[in-house]
Amino acid sequence: MERYGPIGEIMSGNDGGGVGGWSAGAGDTSCDIELTTALASPDPAVMATIAVGEVLTVVLRESPRSVITQTTSGQYVGAITQRAADLARCMQDGSTYTARVTGITGGAVTVKVAPGT
Repeated sequence: MERYGPIGEIMSGNDGGGVGGWSAGAGDTSCDIELTTALASPDPAVMATIAVGEVLTVVLRESPRSVITQTTSGQYVGAITQRAADLARCMQDGSTYTARVTGITGGAVTVKVAPGT
């Protein structure tokens, strides 16, 4: 993406902007994505049933468009917002991901997202 600097020169790079973080071409084009992040809007009832070390499934939900985590029984745990556009694009192209629970503190769940097998 080309951007113009303060005096009109072309700047390279991507600011990762766009409405709701879903802009085309945002971030890394590789689908070998690994990250550690806190889940957004975790479900407290489901949080009480999971443990550190548990592996969650990463799912692309179409409506509302989001990247979410689920237990093996399909219960919603929370949403992944970090690099969501990249994950969604890769998942649309056939990539799969898992999210290993690395921490549960109060109302927060931290996971490590990595390519699935």
